[in-house]
Amino acid sequence: MALLAQTSAPRPPAQLNVWHQVYKRGEALFRVGEPFRSIGILRSGAVKTYLQRDDGSEQVLAFLLPGDILGLDAIAAGQHMRNAVALDTTSACLVPYDGVDEISNRFPALRREMMRQMSLGLVRDAQVHMLLTMRTADQRLAAFLLDLSNWYRNHGFSAREFQLPMPRADIANYLNIKPETLSRALTRMQNDGLIRAERRRLLILDPDALRTMAGESLPPEAWRAVRKQVQ
Repeated sequence: MALLAQTSAPRPPAQLNVWHQVYKRGEALFRVGEPFRSIGILRSGAVKTYLQRDDGSEQVLAFLLPGDILGLDAIAAGQHMRNAVALDTTSACLVPYDGVDEISNRFPALRREMMRQMSLGLVRDAQVHMLLTMRTADQRLAAFLLDLSNWYRNHGFSAREFQLPMPRADIANYLNIKPETLSRALTRMQNDGLIRAERRRLLILDPDALRTMAGESLPPEAWRAVRKQVQ
């Protein structure tokens, strides 16, 4: 079921005009070309957004985690410009866009969060651009793992040991490298004592070495932008 489609899920009282939706792994939240009617606040799980190439393959654009807002990029066109699919059992709080102003007036924190998310989207676009200009797969992967580590730290979890919320094939796609190249990069990092990886479980053993690896091709001010989590 698409994020913006009609849903049979029970809604809270009408005066709030929001409701909660749960998606199974692999279920689409929205697709390219669907009309934009609601924004979604991700409460749990993980989502990837992607575009489909002419040959049918995917290009992963972003990974969204709890606290992220979905659908903001569709406001200008009035329709979704990318696909979004749940990577695991995922829940979202849905807010009809035509009621956002009313709800934002009642809950100013929501308006501030929407502005923060728009700003964060611009920063992430810059981060991805810098990430993909890094020379080696090892540098790209190191920057990606540190960014994920920062997310866990900023949300009160361990920054050293955590679960990768997305499959390795999607990580490779996002970093614009082949899956086997990603596998070799992970093996090198493990052999060098930087990380320990088992399935989706990751343990960062030497974060300073990861920072050095990721920052080799960037000036200090650019690397700070890659690592900084917008608050």
